[in-house]
Amino acid sequence: MIIRGGGAVNDLAYLNDYELAALLAKRTVPIWVGIGHEKDRTILDEVANRSFDTPSKVIGGIRNLIAERTQDVLDSFQTIKLLSQHQITAYQSQNDQYMRVIKTLAHGQINEANKSVDLMRSTLHYLAQQQIKLATNQVESLMRETLIQNPRNVMAKGYGIVRSEGKAIRSIQQISGDNIQVELQDGTIQANVTKVINNE
Repeated sequence: MIIRGGGAVNDLAYLNDYELAALLAKRTVPIWVGIGHEKDRTILDEVANRSFDTPSKVIGGIRNLIAERTQDVLDSFQTIKLLSQHQITAYQSQNDQYMRVIKTLAHGQINEANKSVDLMRSTLHYLAQQQIKLATNQVESLMRETLIQNPRNVMAKGYGIVRSEGKAIRSIQQISGDNIQVELQDGTIQANVTKVINNE
């Protein structure tokens, strides 16, 4: 899950990063993104499994997913219970001629049905808990991964972002003009380009 509150368009520019987008696209877990306001859109919205307009809607989506899965389990349990009750009713409506035999069979079926319902109830409850636990683990994992990949955390290790005319650059060929800005963890350096040396 990647969330980021709204702001100026330029404040979100660092999220339009090809390497970050490629990294997310290779993930096996679903990626959910909610960045900025409804009008904001970045490359991360394009590669995400689900894209939301705002961070609040991401949380709402997670809540809805958990609620939907829980409701599916409850609906399945109710269906099983109703089917069992219908089966019992069908046995009770048999002819009087076979009533004695039917009663014996019905009691056996009721006992088996109750055991099955109890077993299924326990199983469904366990599965519901596992689904909720899995969803919670996925959210926590995505949040940890997001924090690790955050450019601010990378800059804290001694890296910086070089910009020319407000745009992040990766090559000396992208320098426009004589001025560049170097963004570090605790501030930005304005610098004049006096000489460009090609590594090749």
